[in-house]
This record gives sequence, C-alpha cells and structure tokens, in this order.
Amino acid sequence: MITRRGLTLLEVIIALAIFVGSVAVVSKLVALGVRFAEHSQLQTRAVMLAESKMGEIVAGIVTLTGTSGDTFADDPAWQWQLATSDGPVDGLKWVSVSVFPSATGELATNREGVEFTLSRWLFDPAYAAELDAIAAEAAAAAAESTSDTSSGTTGGSDGTGGSG
Repeated sequence: MITRRGLTLLEVIIALAIFVGSVAVVSKLVALGVRFAEHSQLQTRAVMLAESKMGEIVAGIVTLTGTSGDTFADDPAWQWQLATSDGPVDGLKWVSVSVFPSATGELATNREGVEFTLSRWLFDPAYAAELDAIAAEAAAAAAESTSDTSSGTTGGSDGTGGSG
C-alpha cells in the first residue's frame, strides 16, 4: 500500500482560490474604509467652517443681510450660503449657514455629496440697536425730568428755614 505525503493539486488550487477570494474581500473593505474616512474628514471640515461662519455672524463681523455663496478666504474649496427668516417674536431671527464644496474648487469632482447646515436662533442686531436707541431716549428724558424737578425745588427756597 502506498501512503501519500503532501497535498494533491486539487487541494492546492482550492486553498489558493479561498486565499485569493479573501484577499479580494479584505482589499474591498479597506477601500471602503478609506472612502468613509475621507467622507468623514470632509464632513468634519464642513462642520468647522459652518461653526466659524456662524461665529462671525454672531459677533457681527458678517451681517445678516451680507453676501452669501462666497468662498471661504482660508479654504477656497468650500463656499457658504446664508438664509434668514423671521422668528415668532420681534427681533428674533432663524439663521442657517450652509457649507458645501465650491463648484470650481478641488472638491468639485468629489463623488460623495458633502454639505452641512448649521441653524440657530439669533437676536437681530438691527432690532437690538433700535431698542438701545429707544432706551437711550428714555434714559435722557428721565434724566431731564429729574433735573427739572430737582432744580425747581432748590430754586424756590429763600433760605429762612421755612417755619416763620
């Protein structure tokens, strides 16, 4: 009886086919992971740019009626858009800043659509200035009326002590 040591050709081919198939699956998973990592990196950049632009709006550097659709000065591959609407009470605005890849930038050919919109309620600076002007007028009127009453009581005294 002959005993065989080693593998037959059929076993080697089957093992090789399993190995090649698993390498193909693993390489596809790696490519998919790289693609998702790039997408999350772009999404994070969009979030950071939107928060930066919203901070400029809150600080008054960019007005609520300012231009939108401009590219960012520090990253021209991205552009932003501003949308405002009136709130439920006077002086309150719903402000939305959308950030997306520029049509002519390096991300224009990106196959993944990346866009981020940041929204918040914001007190309208024009309305705040109007309220400040009204408050200043009221304070001036109150100061004028108190100076008129205080000068009227001190001016009428004859200095005799009063009970005569």
